[in-house]
Amino acid sequence: MLEECLTPSVKHGGGNVMVWGCFGAGKVGDLNQVKGILNKEGYHSILQHQAIPCGQRLIGANFILQQDNDPKHTSKLCKNYLGKKKAAGILSVMEWPAQSPDLTPIELLWEQLDPMVRKMCPSSQPTLREGLLEAWEGRPFKFSVGQLDQAHVGIPFNIPLNVQDEFGHSTLLSADILPILEGSGLTIEYKELSKVPPLLIKGVIIKGQVKSCQGKNCTLKITLPGLKEDIQTTKLKLFPGPPKQIQVLPDNDILIIDNGSLFPFQIQIFDEVGNPATQPKLIVHCKTPDEAWQSPCLATADAGLGRKTLQVLVYTPVKARLPCAGMYYGGQRMNFNPILQPVGKERVNQTPKNPASMAEDCSLQIQTIL
Repeated sequence: MLEECLTPSVKHGGGNVMVWGCFGAGKVGDLNQVKGILNKEGYHSILQHQAIPCGQRLIGANFILQQDNDPKHTSKLCKNYLGKKKAAGILSVMEWPAQSPDLTPIELLWEQLDPMVRKMCPSSQPTLREGLLEAWEGRPFKFSVGQLDQAHVGIPFNIPLNVQDEFGHSTLLSADILPILEGSGLTIEYKELSKVPPLLIKGVIIKGQVKSCQGKNCTLKITLPGLKEDIQTTKLKLFPGPPKQIQVLPDNDILIIDNGSLFPFQIQIFDEVGNPATQPKLIVHCKTPDEAWQSPCLATADAGLGRKTLQVLVYTPVKARLPCAGMYYGGQRMNFNPILQPVGKERVNQTPKNPASMAEDCSLQIQTIL
């Protein structure tokens, strides 16, 4: 008999799994597996890492904790810990009558959970544990996408999800479900999917061509494989990203410019994929590289208005190179490299005896023409 043709099963007495759970405000909290016998130290750890965080998440500050009078619950260790949290305004503890464990509302939840798990016919402790989690949280059946208004190329953003079971109750996704994001003509990637509420597809980055600074309407297709209703679409407006590139025309290696003449440079700003950038007040720097003759000139250009013409008025005593032109945005520098080679007869190839005294003759004046 081939091993792959056999399915292991347990007829009876195959083991058990002990769990601790809570609920509040119409939602369930964490379901925590308890290994071994639960003592006061174990319950103290549950209060720290499950009970109180769940209460704050489900209800909020100063929530009411309900528990019966089990010796673990009323131990000095746990009572002192809860007393400190009560003094800090985090919670209050409901008084519970003696000898009344069956009055606790969690017993009603366990009563519903038991037949749901039995229907799954778990045959081992791992499958029993998986069945408990699935029944506790509800099997993911469908989902919806939260509101998305706009996005920018290359800038991360989050996509909120609301996952529900077949009865419309909020639930979580299993660890093996990974979203698939698609868009026509777009490259989409994301960093991770959060495992706890609120569910978010984090660090989504979209790249694609946006022909206009006004943006374009896009449709995103989101797939969660394994759900009964596994596909949703949502619309957003995609705008160009932040400035990453600068284009200067003419782009010849050497430009011949007469001393004292105006020379126009065509300046245009793009994002990382070549879309025209839309950030306002971008500062363009032009200066000569020699510090003794350097006189930086600044011009402010509104990239949202498209292509700019910068008229450069050049006075220089010698042949000069201008590799230090560029744009500053967000602390980053993007360079362009025009070369200025004046051809005035009296100035070419002269070396000044006192460069500092020639500073006025070395200035570059830039005007922005919109």
